[in-house]
Amino acid sequence: MKSYTIGEFKRKLPDILAEVAQGDTVVVEKGRKREKVALLSPFRDEKAPKRKLGPLASRGRLKIKNWEMDEASLLGED
Repeated sequence: MKSYTIGEFKRKLPDILAEVAQGDTVVVEKGRKREKVALLSPFRDEKAPKRKLGPLASRGRLKIKNWEMDEASLLGED
């Protein structure tokens, strides 16, 4: 993991982005104390695993009877 000050980061941005695209992580620091302010890492498009439903998953059913609503009821004006 490499570290750059804000000035170095601005000057070398294309090179730093190429490093990040290859899998490296970069820290951006500011000031004389080199306080860490940002972490730049590669983007990973990971999908969350599909969740399993619990033991009651097959027991629930939804029944809707007489689903009619006028505009006033929909808008809460009744």
